[in-house]
Amino acid sequence: DTDIPSWSVYHRDVVDIELYLNNQLVTELTIPNTIKCINDSAFENCKRITRVIIPDGVTSIGNSAFSGCSNLESVTIPNSITDIGKFALCGCDNLKSVNLPDTITQINDYVFNGCESLTSITIPNSVTSIGIGAFQSCKSLVSIEISDSVTSIGEYAFSVCKSLKNITLPASVNRIEDFTFALCNQLETVKCLGELNYVGDEVFKSCKHVTI
Repeated sequence: DTDIPSWSVYHRDVVDIELYLNNQLVTELTIPNTIKCINDSAFENCKRITRVIIPDGVTSIGNSAFSGCSNLESVTIPNSITDIGKFALCGCDNLKSVNLPDTITQINDYVFNGCESLTSITIPNSVTSIGIGAFQSCKSLVSIEISDSVTSIGEYAFSVCKSLKNITLPASVNRIEDFTFALCNQLETVKCLGELNYVGDEVFKSCKHVTI
């Protein structure tokens, strides 16, 4: 088979799932190179996994594929990946960094929501849109580089990023949607390289020190 099917792991309960291979608990997961697609929720809530290696040849990561893997520290995403689904890495509390390939064109809704240890991220030049809540509650995020290929940023995209101090929006972005930076209470500077045509509701809610 070339796909890892949805819900392919043993469910001990809805909170904590353990994955076994040959009667051995899996903490470091290497996806077989015969796999082309990791389907929705395939490893959701596998809280014992600390490392995931995805080989070149896998083309997509499904919705919620690794969401709730709260001990996941490292994930290798190859250049063959063209789509990372909604909520794919949501709630991976211990994920500190991730390299996004320049083969993806969008960062889907809530992909990194609640990744509380993520400190920095670089958006590849191939990406044109950042989805709703994509980095919401990434409370350790201090640095993000947004390429000038990005034209849209969704609502709540960076809300509750409590360590974020400065961000530059490229000239290609002319709208700031509702609540985009809400509750980023350390945010000091938002530099807009282009002209803004729209600023939504409560974009900077509780951002007491921000200047634009």
